[in-house]
Amino acid sequence: MRQARSDHDKRMAALAQEALRLEKQGDERGLARLCQQSRQLGSEHQAQMRRMLGDTQLQRLAQLEQAFQLMPVVLSAQAAGLLDDRLTVAPEGFRQFQVSHEVSFRSVAAKALPGCPADSTEVREGTVTGGVRATDRLAPAAVGGPERQASRAAAQSPR
Repeated sequence: MRQARSDHDKRMAALAQEALRLEKQGDERGLARLCQQSRQLGSEHQAQMRRMLGDTQLQRLAQLEQAFQLMPVVLSAQAAGLLDDRLTVAPEGFRQFQVSHEVSFRSVAAKALPGCPADSTEVREGTVTGGVRATDRLAPAAVGGPERQASRAAAQSPR
């Protein structure tokens, strides 16, 4: 698995270099083609990695995918102060009782694939209720309670 990941990382790095060259040339069609290649490479790599898993591992992966779908709700609850954003975990390769450290999970924009434009953040007016859906792309400052909204309004008002 590690070799497959290393090979994938090398191919993506090569595509990133090609993207830089195409950006300098202003080649929009080349970048679009490269973006498609990047997405295809990612899909193929994921399929290759999944083929290496056994039935039990695939079942666990399915559970992780279901849990991952809850991330927007978790992030919304963290922003509202209902959940802690810190978690004690073991570093990769260690068990919890051997070594542990605190990590924080915060939403950050996904890194754009080589050749692909970065996703823009959309901020919409209004109140978010019932949690943030995966299809909602909100800036971190757009989520939160009245205190956060008031501090944002104060920061934006002319002095």
